[in-house]
Amino acid sequence: MSENVGIILAGGLGTRLRPLTHTSNKHLLPVYNKPMIYYPLSVLMLAGIKKIIIVSGKSSISGFKNLLGNGTKLGIKIEYVPQQKPNGIPECFILAKKKIKNKRVVLILGDNFFFGQNFPDQIKKSIESNVSGCTFFCYNVSNPKDYAVVNLKKKIDIEEKPKKPKSNLVVPGLYIFDENVSYYAKKLKKSKRNELEIVDLLKKYMNKNNFQYQIMKRGIAWLDMGSFNDLVSASNFIQSYEERQNLMIGSPEEIAWRMRYISTNQLIKLASEYKNNYGSYLEKITKDKTNE
Repeated sequence: MSENVGIILAGGLGTRLRPLTHTSNKHLLPVYNKPMIYYPLSVLMLAGIKKIIIVSGKSSISGFKNLLGNGTKLGIKIEYVPQQKPNGIPECFILAKKKIKNKRVVLILGDNFFFGQNFPDQIKKSIESNVSGCTFFCYNVSNPKDYAVVNLKKKIDIEEKPKKPKSNLVVPGLYIFDENVSYYAKKLKKSKRNELEIVDLLKKYMNKNNFQYQIMKRGIAWLDMGSFNDLVSASNFIQSYEERQNLMIGSPEEIAWRMRYISTNQLIKLASEYKNNYGSYLEKITKDKTNE
């Protein structure tokens, strides 16, 4: 898995979350007891990806560096790529081309929350089973017109925010691409929104019949944390689960320890930096066999 690269797109202006985002990048906002970016970072780590690239606005990079550094404390490698201004999701592949090189790439949007048993294994299997082309995921929602809608009847097609959706299946912010993704992204033309569109990039692969899709099964939670209500919903979901299960969602330190990227002593040292329940939890799991 170390041969694959993960990208977290953490750019954008966060206009839907103003005034919260006037002074802070959206992906550094708290979602219950952790910064938002911890959750997509955790998904990539659980999928076995150890090289992660964070693409964000130039002024926000320092905040991410202060939070995560170069990833050494988590036993992974984190690199940063600045974005002058948001020009659409596929731009991240153009900007990060030299860092991607000839690797397969898993892209996750920084404001997307995924949680579910065995979901990281589903990502791993998708990477391993499709060595070329792209893979996108499908999720059943009640409000499909707000998203890119997938029509699986006859010829498979994707339509961006249609007024009359042909299904309730939409594409969430998680994608797997082969080493050609930067090349295809470079060939895209901007849409009417003056952006490079992820749907157009997916269609590059679909037109060559070089793609696969995975339907997210019942029991997998997906939340977009890009609005006030979504931010609260995600926080409530995480709080409820953690208090009831006595387990934590989206803790990179815990994941690094469980994946054996760091030792127990290293985790205890990280735990000592938090003089609160977060630190107490990290210290406790090293002694509590019931949580293994």
